[in-house]
Amino acid sequence: MNKEPRPRVRKRVTHIVTDNKDRHNYGSEKPLFIYCCICGQMSLILDCPLEKLPERPRDLSRVLDVSKRAHKINATDASPSSCVYVRWKDGIERQFRRYCKSCGLLLFYRHSIKGHIVSLFLALQAEGVQAPKMRRSVQQQETTQGVDTAVTVSTIEDEEEEAEAKEIADSYAANARVIEAQMIRRGIIKRRIVDEV
Repeated sequence: MNKEPRPRVRKRVTHIVTDNKDRHNYGSEKPLFIYCCICGQMSLILDCPLEKLPERPRDLSRVLDVSKRAHKINATDASPSSCVYVRWKDGIERQFRRYCKSCGLLLFYRHSIKGHIVSLFLALQAEGVQAPKMRRSVQQQETTQGVDTAVTVSTIEDEEEEAEAKEIADSYAANARVIEAQMIRRGIIKRRIVDEV
């Protein structure tokens, strides 16, 4: 009985780190600025900070030329029923107003229904530079006798701000516990309780 040894099957294992960014557009992206209504509803996405837009001296609203700026406005549509006439010292101005879809707060107005100039009221709150949440995954790829398989080993989401806020809150709580323990040791808290009774 002669057993022939089995041929060794060679496995090749590689780890591939991927993220959700498009490869063709990797280095040329500009940050987008997201602005929300005070109720929390996302109202405007813009390719520049709101402070860089020109300001109307009459009502201190910002002016957005939609033909020159990349933008996305999320508000009610300007319609003839939303037309309002505003009296100024030097005349009357017609405004086609656009309101928040959630709470109905005035956010934008135009001087014509389909014009390319939009004036922005400053009832918006900046969310800062919002890079899309980066999703990275580590995959283990095996090749066994010419057959490829891919298994996701772990997935990591970048939520640095949330992690940092949690860390700060935990450090405050830990400091409060340490101070409370020291005060109990010194008897300060017991004296306060006795004094209050």
